[in-house]
Amino acid sequence: MELKDLLARAKALSKDKQRRVGAIIGAVIADAAAQPTHWVYDDNALKEALKDHAQPEFLPQSVNPFYRLETGNQSFYGEHLVLLLRSLVECKGVDTTHLRDASYKALGPGSSYDHPGQNKKAYPMQGKYLDGSMKAFIKLYSEGTKCEDNTKADSYTLCLVPPLAALYASHPDLLKHIETVTSLFQTNPMVSATVLAEGRLIEQYIQGAEHPVENVLRELSSPTRQHPTPADQELAGHIEASLQSKPLSIHEATQKFGKACYLPGPFQSALRALLDDQGYASAVREVLKAGGNNCIREVVVGACLGAKYGLDEIPLTWFEKTDAAKEALELSLALVELVAV
Repeated sequence: MELKDLLARAKALSKDKQRRVGAIIGAVIADAAAQPTHWVYDDNALKEALKDHAQPEFLPQSVNPFYRLETGNQSFYGEHLVLLLRSLVECKGVDTTHLRDASYKALGPGSSYDHPGQNKKAYPMQGKYLDGSMKAFIKLYSEGTKCEDNTKADSYTLCLVPPLAALYASHPDLLKHIETVTSLFQTNPMVSATVLAEGRLIEQYIQGAEHPVENVLRELSSPTRQHPTPADQELAGHIEASLQSKPLSIHEATQKFGKACYLPGPFQSALRALLDDQGYASAVREVLKAGGNNCIREVVVGACLGAKYGLDEIPLTWFEKTDAAKEALELSLALVELVAV
């Protein structure tokens, strides 16, 4: 089916299902838009790379100092998001064995992420690249070990939340499914608290709630909250700091909270971008220009604003420039047929 026909099908869905589809596609396209500028931590270098381009998204040539992909490809975050989406559709819900095996097959030895003979310290590498969390997962899987030892507070598994929120928003087991899936890859108290907060946040956007960030903060602060974790109160303080950062620009807030991969910084910066809501495309551009680990922040912001504004607010040219857009849209349409609402 052609892209225009898939878009027409999506726009004929109920409002609830449109928001669910928007959450997934918003995340996928935002990730692809930023991928050529991923992991550029030098502000001057990023400004130089963008100076001759009217808009920063889908830069024709990658300037990533660590790995180089063709424009239109997903980062490893976006690719794993689509892999999870594929698993959810194929298995009609969460199947941890299927997902774990599929992840190893897609990301491990013999995959397009495996570059035998290439100097792994000769940056930028040409081709697909995994971050430390997934390298740890691949090693533990190959040893027949679960990920209990993969305990760094890395933001990687934030990328797995949008498809789960799209399928399970308003379902009593949303948070349980998020914890089940993300703990296949990372086990850390701040990671657990943050992915659950992200799930709550995307659910708020799918439900069309007003003041979604404030609502999540209120829920985390409640002694009767669902699915409590030991780091909830600490995370609530970090979310409050995001709300208090409104006088700062998105770029300034990202500098303050940190541009690297470790939580809570990426989530705080994503929340700050949501507070400055000027629409989907504007938010994606501002997050991109803040640099650093922009792709994971794009996943969060893209999911929330994709749900809020729908597919009509995502430029058609961005669909056309995202290699995975058509498959992701087909899978999203299949996924929302599984929603029991």
